[in-house]
Amino acid sequence: MNRTPREIVVAALAAGGPGATFDPLQLQVLLFLIDRTVPDRIGGPFFGFRPGPLGPIDDLIYQLVEEMATAGDAVIDRSEPTTLFRLTDAGHTKGEAVLATLEPSVADYFGRVARWTLLVPHRPMLRSVFHAYPEMATKCVVPDWAKKAPKRQATEYGLHPFAEGFVRAFDFFGFMRRPQPPKPKPKSDGEAIRKVWRDVGGFLEDAMVKVGKSEGLW
Repeated sequence: MNRTPREIVVAALAAGGPGATFDPLQLQVLLFLIDRTVPDRIGGPFFGFRPGPLGPIDDLIYQLVEEMATAGDAVIDRSEPTTLFRLTDAGHTKGEAVLATLEPSVADYFGRVARWTLLVPHRPMLRSVFHAYPEMATKCVVPDWAKKAPKRQATEYGLHPFAEGFVRAFDFFGFMRRPQPPKPKPKSDGEAIRKVWRDVGGFLEDAMVKVGKSEGLW
């Protein structure tokens, strides 16, 4: 099925749940991760992300949300110091409809990434993205904490246990994993997405749980 960038944006926002509100960094990271990790499962890639002052950015995303706001599918709140984006009820319904067209595992992945971006504070979020995609840090103007590796402690992977959860969450290319024997190539799309989620989804879930506890959310 051919999908449009606007459909991917509305689906990603809807994956955060009714009333989910994203700031600019959360919005860009959400779409960046989806576009980079499962493009072949959704008919993408759809965006041309480039390194920006606060990590990956594609201005097309803002343009699409503006169009959605004009159509009554989104709300752009500029009353706060930071602009906030959320779907209206009509927009959420449209986003749910797009999610329903995806493979269940892919739709679940959208939800987990959306919740991760909403729960994780900006610092560890950027650090995780930059560790997985260092090319996106080349124009970053935030302090060096976002670019440097976390302080090492005596853990299996040499990182502070809390930081390790975030870094591993986006260790898509195995930078931190110990060498593993070659694995057979998946025989089907379903098997492939299950493999992606086994490798990635657990780390995302672990990061969300840790952040939720540290922030007193549960």
